[in-house]
Amino acid sequence: MKDMKHQLILPHLNLVRVSGTDAATFLQGQLTNDVQKLDTNWQWSGYCNPKGRLLANMIMWRSDDSFYMLLEKSLAEPTVKRLQMYVMRSKVTIELINTATCIGDLKPSQPHKPYQSLECQNSDNHTVWFDQRCIHIQQSAVDDAELDTTIALSAWLLRDIESGLPWVNSDTVEQFIPQMINYDAIDGISFKKGCYTGQEIVARMHYLGKLKQRMFLCDLSTSLESIKPGDKIVSNTDGRVVGTLVNVLTDQTPCLAVLRLDVVDEISFKVVAETEPTNASIEIRAKQPYAFPEPKKT
Repeated sequence: MKDMKHQLILPHLNLVRVSGTDAATFLQGQLTNDVQKLDTNWQWSGYCNPKGRLLANMIMWRSDDSFYMLLEKSLAEPTVKRLQMYVMRSKVTIELINTATCIGDLKPSQPHKPYQSLECQNSDNHTVWFDQRCIHIQQSAVDDAELDTTIALSAWLLRDIESGLPWVNSDTVEQFIPQMINYDAIDGISFKKGCYTGQEIVARMHYLGKLKQRMFLCDLSTSLESIKPGDKIVSNTDGRVVGTLVNVLTDQTPCLAVLRLDVVDEISFKVVAETEPTNASIEIRAKQPYAFPEPKKT
């Protein structure tokens, strides 16, 4: 990460550390993925309520005896507080690390390749690579001026969207079951680990093949500041609510949206913003960032 013109601070993400002799056991009973496999890898994971709805999603890794979670800033403090409620007598410490800086490295001139996996490529386990980008966690404060960056944050967020990598935020908390935002397609769920909060609902969706909604890469007809995550999508045919925006930018038209599978063959839909009326339409892209898992046959 020596070319600072391609680096930028990612202020929308926050770092949480979970440590202690019982940390692994505690997290195994809270999150969707298998933390026992974090010795050499990073992974996507999710934190659900008892109804299987995501309270937050995150990128996770392990360094020595500590587990780290990188998640949307608006959800970091609520996630810490909620996890602390369930520590009980476990020897676990959960803390928000406000002194750390999340730095992204993105070279827009490189052709965009589809997302495949998270890859750790350094010894301290604080740098992860994916779809020709990397995130590095600097354990101290870094000022924008130190990076001399030419990359706008919107360019990073756009790459997340085009790669089909969702982020739950305060506008969409408790709205999605993990499979609805394609967590089963990006290895954000372990179906072989033991129980965790919301596991019964998530497993039922997997084994009984009852998933009725999925996230799609879409394009808006126009970019509007009034459109935000959590806004509803309605059918142009009969006006029914058929989906929800997951991630969207105010200055770009690509977006991620969860849509009902029984309506995806419709040509276009309309976005209904909470703040003010909009005539923005939305269309599903013909080519998606990755393949969806085949539904289980019952």
